[in-house]
Amino acid sequence: MSSDIAIDVNGLAKVYRIFRSPPDRLKQVLWRGRRKFYEEFWALHPISFQVKRGECVGFLGKNGSGKSTLLQMIAGTLDPSQGAYSVSGRLSALLELGAGFDPEFTGRENVILSGALLGISAAEMKERLPAILEFSELGDFIDKPVKTYSSGMYVRLAFSAAIHVEPEVLLVDEALSVGDAAFQYKCLKRIGELRKRGMSILFVTHDTGAVRTLCDRVLWLDSGNLISQGPAVEVADQYDSFMRQKAGLDDAINASAACSSAESVITGSVVEEDTRYAASLVGGSLRDHNNSPTNLFAIGSELNLEITYDVHQPNDGLVVGAAIFRNDELYVCGLNTRLDHFSISNSPGRHTITLRMPKLSLLGGDYYFKAGIFDPLARVRWDFSHRLATFRVAGPYLAEGVIVQEHDWIQSKQSESGEYRDAAN
Repeated sequence: MSSDIAIDVNGLAKVYRIFRSPPDRLKQVLWRGRRKFYEEFWALHPISFQVKRGECVGFLGKNGSGKSTLLQMIAGTLDPSQGAYSVSGRLSALLELGAGFDPEFTGRENVILSGALLGISAAEMKERLPAILEFSELGDFIDKPVKTYSSGMYVRLAFSAAIHVEPEVLLVDEALSVGDAAFQYKCLKRIGELRKRGMSILFVTHDTGAVRTLCDRVLWLDSGNLISQGPAVEVADQYDSFMRQKAGLDDAINASAACSSAESVITGSVVEEDTRYAASLVGGSLRDHNNSPTNLFAIGSELNLEITYDVHQPNDGLVVGAAIFRNDELYVCGLNTRLDHFSISNSPGRHTITLRMPKLSLLGGDYYFKAGIFDPLARVRWDFSHRLATFRVAGPYLAEGVIVQEHDWIQSKQSESGEYRDAAN
């Protein structure tokens, strides 16, 4: 394996034998393979890929697509049915909640045990324990059985232990979706630091917003098959489009799906306003081109959304996002300052930022803004408003749908030969 390749997967697959009844298992043994008394279920069809050092590769797909099966085989907790893989360097895995720790052991004992499984001595893990305890913020709970932990506490310990064994390869299976926003941000920040030092990551998720911001490449799995792979944004767009179509959203977007899609652009994880977090929203107001407060706008007029926010503590940067929804919950557009490469004030105190739309292209109707404030990657949501400001658009009957797109009509004229060409020519 090349020195710049951290993970090499070649034709890795997993198939299970499904027996209709217990006697069929005995028959299979007695017939010694001359007959089949089972059906095959392919949890993962053969798949091949490589991951470079320092690269983050994401895996998208619905439940049962084979994502977790793949990570479990690479982690060594599940035997493959065929194919091979190799991992260069120490591997640490953060798989489904509950995996890897003994519930009867204390947090301290589980940390030492997890190190032993990676070939790290108990003495060395004890030296690393203060750093693990500091990062996890578990306090006295470190000496209580993990069966008494909440899901958030479990993830705190599991992630802290996983990163403090100095892994060169990290496997993450949805685990970071559990826990509060402050700890999620802390984890993502540490992952960024480790990536700069050459750590490779395999990241399983349902969240296309997460893969857009965190991953270099994405593989899309469905029913154990590789559907598509390529740049993160490109594959995430394909996956979103497929899922909307599959859910029957061509004619009318389902409200919950629309909200989820919008929040993948402008949000991270739900939190209540709390000064423990970096920032919070104060409110929002709408103004016209004369800076006069109003909630009524004409098609093609200027709209200004003022968003006021408080910064509670020093931070590494903030992102403000806003999304427009029609009153029937149709998701129209999501924008944020990170996508537009616009830096906002992040010093402690109160600040106001204005989203200016110089020529409103929305057709007549009632609309509202959702808005939020997030960490620098726009993944962790410090605060969010589901209805920051409402407004109405009025104007002449110009088009059908949601927006009036700038356009021209060109008439082609018929030549003597009967062929058509542009009138301009």
